[in-house]
Amino acid sequence: MQYLGLDTSVMSDGSVQIPYAEISNEASISYQQDNSELTLNLSAADSVNTLLRYNILINEVPLYGSTGFSLKNRSISQFDTTITITLTEGANRIQFSVFNDKNFENYKYPLYVNYKTKDKLVSNTYFIGIGVDEFINPDIEDLSYCVKDINDIDSTLSNKDNIISHLYFNEEVTRDNILGIKKILLNTTENDKVVISCSSHGLLDSMNNFYLAMHDVNPEDPKQGGLKYEELLNLLDSIPARKKLLLIDACNSGNNEITANNQIVMLDSTSDVGRGKRTLSFNSGKSKEKLTSSSFDKMMELFVNINNPTGAIVISASGGKQSALEGDAVKVDGKQIENGAFTHSFLEFLNKNSIIKISELKSYVQDRVEIITNGKQKPTSKQEALEYDWELY
Repeated sequence: MQYLGLDTSVMSDGSVQIPYAEISNEASISYQQDNSELTLNLSAADSVNTLLRYNILINEVPLYGSTGFSLKNRSISQFDTTITITLTEGANRIQFSVFNDKNFENYKYPLYVNYKTKDKLVSNTYFIGIGVDEFINPDIEDLSYCVKDINDIDSTLSNKDNIISHLYFNEEVTRDNILGIKKILLNTTENDKVVISCSSHGLLDSMNNFYLAMHDVNPEDPKQGGLKYEELLNLLDSIPARKKLLLIDACNSGNNEITANNQIVMLDSTSDVGRGKRTLSFNSGKSKEKLTSSSFDKMMELFVNINNPTGAIVISASGGKQSALEGDAVKVDGKQIENGAFTHSFLEFLNKNSIIKISELKSYVQDRVEIITNGKQKPTSKQEALEYDWELY
């Protein structure tokens, strides 16, 4: 409830009020559509509270981004409007979302339509690769396979049609350069796909916020030169492309904390630095309650889908505070791998299959990494689609 920003004070007497919202012309909308444009008549109301914002979700991707369309300055408790949306080729699951000023959301009844066109639509896959082996700060141990990770993925994807690659290596990987990727992704279309793959050190600040290490990062204060997870995810927010995948092959990239009774609870795990580990962790040393692995995993089962603000699928190499392994730290069939364990498993799946479904990819990578690292590393999904699945190619 704290994570979702809910006003729990209104729950004390059991009289929680949620807004009402509907697509009022739903009954007249045909399932089969041959036009990419669809007009929706929207109606929403709340008998007690004012309305804060609304959004349209298409296949779980918010049309107006993670913040939605704001109604805050209008101080209204009901509204009616008409909007026109652009459909994605194939199945479209459309939902109308409204929040009131207590941050409670309506139940989002889905409208299903299927858009087919006579002429096959051309869609592009944008591959954004970020790899850092070398760092300016001499206290940071250089890595061996991060640049190779990105080159290998790019080489595999480049055999497919309509791949557009943008690669960033070592000194090119600065916070400003990576944030500049947003300009590229704003030029995508609704039918395009975006894959961002990151291989570098992962760092945690004193509040256990995750940062991807840039070439010029300050390891003692990762806010200086580090890219915060939310900034990385924001690259995929409010862009036209609706099929979005973010891969993070770095340590400390999983779910780091859950709040319970105002205490930070954290998975007890390896945080040592050593050869073959993409680990850098600088923490404040404050006392933290430890959880067993099984209880932590159970909570991840319960809460992994609490919030998916951008509609992107995010798969990270390791759980919070775990090490992401690479090179001679991992052997497959008696031979050391020449990638991060996460990227190695990702490439295995790409090379074994002609059709890549994201749900199957996620399951394979999670299982395979745990096997080849003998349980030392377990990837996690920070966000995932509840119902909608799509093909990478």
